Formats: sequence, structure tokens, C-alpha cells
Amino acid sequence: MLFLKLTIVSEDFNKGMKKVLNEWGKFLRSEESAKVLTKHKTGWFGETGINDICTVANQATGPDSKLSFHDCFKCEPDHPTYGYKSWDRKLTFVCESTTQANRRRLFHTRAAGWLP
Repeated sequence: MLFLKLTIVSEDFNKGMKKVLNEWGKFLRSEESAKVLTKHKTGWFGETGINDICTVANQATGPDSKLSFHDCFKCEPDHPTYGYKSWDRKLTFVCESTTQANRRRLFHTRAAGWLP
């Protein structure tokens, strides 16, 4: 009987959580979410953010890799949000100048949650 109650509660919880995550996904695709894509010290493109992203990208692309952010990803470095219209578009960067094998490694690194 306890298992049945837990299953019902879990189903209700999952339905509720799905609604929350769907709304969060809508926000991440909105232009409003791009407010954190700045070069400010706490923004994703501030010194710490860029260094962290490039460190992980370079680890994924090879031991001698020393690529900059704009070498790794399609972007507009002179634009305040690097040209990304939403946080979701930033998260789904397209690799620019790496080999296909390195793009696969980088994708798996992002998929594993190692990239901010």
C-alpha cells in the first residue's frame, strides 16, 4: 500500500515539476534571460565566466588546445551578449573551428554538465 501511495505522489510531483521546468525552459529561450550574458564580472562573459568556459572547452578539444572563446564558438565578441539572443542560445553554442571529433568531445562535456 505504501508503494502505491508513493507512486501516486511521485506521478503528481512529476506532473507538477514538468510544468515548472516547461515554464523555466520558456524563460531560458526568451530575450529576458540574456540579461546574464554580459561582460560584467558576474556575467557569463566576464573574466571568470570566459576563463571557465574556455578551460573546459580546451580540455575537451585536446591537451595542447589554447583556443579563445570566439575561436571555439560562433559568436559576436563585440556585441554585449556576444550576439546570443537568449541564455538557451548561449548554452547551445555552435563550435566554430574545431574538428568533428573535438566537437563531439565538447558536446559530451556540455551534456555532462561541466560547462556553465
